[in-house]
Order: sequence, then structure tokens, then C-alpha cells
Amino acid sequence: VTIFYALVNFMPYIIMENPAYIFNNVDKFVGVLLGIGFGLLVTVILAIIISLISTIALIRLAKEGKFSEAFNFGAVIDTIRAIGWGRYIVAMIIYWVISIIFFIVLGLLNLIPIVGMAMYWLVYCIVLVPFLLFSARYVTLVYECASPVTPEVPAELSE
Repeated sequence: VTIFYALVNFMPYIIMENPAYIFNNVDKFVGVLLGIGFGLLVTVILAIIISLISTIALIRLAKEGKFSEAFNFGAVIDTIRAIGWGRYIVAMIIYWVISIIFFIVLGLLNLIPIVGMAMYWLVYCIVLVPFLLFSARYVTLVYECASPVTPEVPAELSE
């Protein structure tokens, strides 16, 4: 998607002028590069914000059992506020780093010709389910930090 938006930045120059003129004229080329860089920066920032909000929204959907809870932005923001923005962002960064390391290690298997591809699919099929379970449990535990846990008192002790 970002590449498409980057191409949109080039279109006026390609349509109106000779493309070689852009690459030979430093002023226009720098302007195009700055436009692409700014577009990428905005895209990354929006992706991070959407990822932070959508994680809690999906957990609210699963916990409440209502589709509308995923779009209850006030409740989502209140949940993040109850967790604590700092704690939540740190927890998500830890989760993202673990995910990136997992998929880089998995992707390195693809570098081995033929055998690596077979190993990749074998490991992918075996390890992906436990990783997804870890992911779901991790973000759920982060979500549950928002609500105070009240221990259940056994009936014998409550009398």
C-alpha cells in the first residue's frame, strides 16, 4: 500500500514531465524523496496507533461477545487508560519484538535451498499454533491488567 502511495507522489512528474528530468534535477528529486519519506512516516505512525487500539478492541469483542464492543472507542481508550498507557505500550513493544524475532528465525529457514523450504513449512505448521496461543494469552493478560482481580472466597471461609 505504501508503495502505491509513493507512486502517487511520482505521478504528476511522470505525466507532466520527462521522468529523466526528475532524476537529473536534484531539487525536484529531493522534493519527491521528502514526500515519500513523510508519507512513510505518517503510515508507520498510523499503523502503530491502529495496532494499539485494535488489539484491545478485538479482546473486548471476544470478552463481551458483542461486535459493537470492538467499535466502542470510548471503552477501548478507557481500558488502555486503566492498564496505563506506559505499561501498555511497553507490553506491546515486548510482544512486537518477540513476534519479529519469531518470524525472522522462521524466515531464515527459507534461505536454505530446498531443505530449508521443507523445514520452514514443517516448523511453521508445528510452531505457529503454540505461538498464536502465546500471543492470545499474552495480550489477554495485558487486557486483564485493566480490571482488578477479586479473588473468590470459598463458601466455608465466608461464613
